[in-house]
Amino acid sequence: MVRQGWLHAALLLLSTADLALAFSPMLPKFPTPAARRAVVAQASTSTLTMMAKASEPTPVPKHLKGKKLLGLGIAAVDFIATVDAYPEPDAKIRSTSLSVMGGGNAANSLTACRRLGVECSLLTKLGADDNGDLIRKELNGDGVDTGLCVSKAGLDSPFTYILVDTSTQTRTCIHTPIQEDLTPDEIPDDVLDGVSVLHLDGRNTLAAAHLAAMANKAKVPVLLDIEKVRPDIEKVLPLADYIITNTGYPKIFKEGGSTEEGMAALLEHGRAKFVITTLGSEGSQMMRRKEDDPKDKVKDPSLSYSSHEDYTIVKCKAHKPKKIVDTTGAGDSFIGAMLYGLVTGMPTENAMLLASVVAATKCSGPGARSALPMRSDIDEKLL
Repeated sequence: MVRQGWLHAALLLLSTADLALAFSPMLPKFPTPAARRAVVAQASTSTLTMMAKASEPTPVPKHLKGKKLLGLGIAAVDFIATVDAYPEPDAKIRSTSLSVMGGGNAANSLTACRRLGVECSLLTKLGADDNGDLIRKELNGDGVDTGLCVSKAGLDSPFTYILVDTSTQTRTCIHTPIQEDLTPDEIPDDVLDGVSVLHLDGRNTLAAAHLAAMANKAKVPVLLDIEKVRPDIEKVLPLADYIITNTGYPKIFKEGGSTEEGMAALLEHGRAKFVITTLGSEGSQMMRRKEDDPKDKVKDPSLSYSSHEDYTIVKCKAHKPKKIVDTTGAGDSFIGAMLYGLVTGMPTENAMLLASVVAATKCSGPGARSALPMRSDIDEKLL
């Protein structure tokens, strides 16, 4: 039975302890549309926030017309419960707020980039269900094109339960993926027409490897976001022109090595021109071959330079938000800004400075997208 998006929202309203109920694949449907509307109406008078979207999509500046970002990866619905502290085993606690918003790595990154003014299209697989409709609607509201998304009856669109712990400013994610990946034969032959940069979020790996090979042949740069070992990801890694990882992946890629050794191993594994590792509150660091260094260093107090063997390391301090509400999707927003830098031809260090500001701004609101900045919110000097 296909799981219903409205029912998940209703279950989360009860208490965070009731999350266990949502794991059953045999959840009943609300009997009528009126019953579903009643649940949402009741929730809207309390602590439930439904979806986050821009009032109007960001206009595409003249100098960016004709440039386009294509992303292949996950789009999901996030059910975000905020709690005062993460529960102990078998505890019963209450959430202080609940938000139902769009999520998923690729979808989040494309939304961030679209709000900065770049035309974006998403390629993914969704179920022909309520959650799939919500996912498309929110992305379309931000101006992200979902015309390439494949919808299939009988599948459940991805969703994630997220517990935000305000005492530690951390979040815990419980993700339920769609039952099957996008496949290579579901990718149109002309999908790269007019595309300036291709983004892959490490999901749908066989389709991603196929599309990355197409991009290499068409000379379309490929940025890969990778955070963990996934089936067949080794087929994608050598095809990436740029790689962004979370804090842990370099040490996974080079078992027993340091972060810097893992980043260097990733550079040597394929054709990547740089590897960037996000470091949470410590910012980010980029590694590239010294032979690829620009003639002039970007001078900024947030940047520092060092070396590791034959590589240059550039560290970028984290921009400090006025208030941290939720770190969900901070890495995705950082990647969205780096994609903006690639599409526009921005020097890598400048893109890192922009990405630091975008990620910090995102953390000032709940969920992955509610506080993503619009182009008009960003200092023009950073763009």
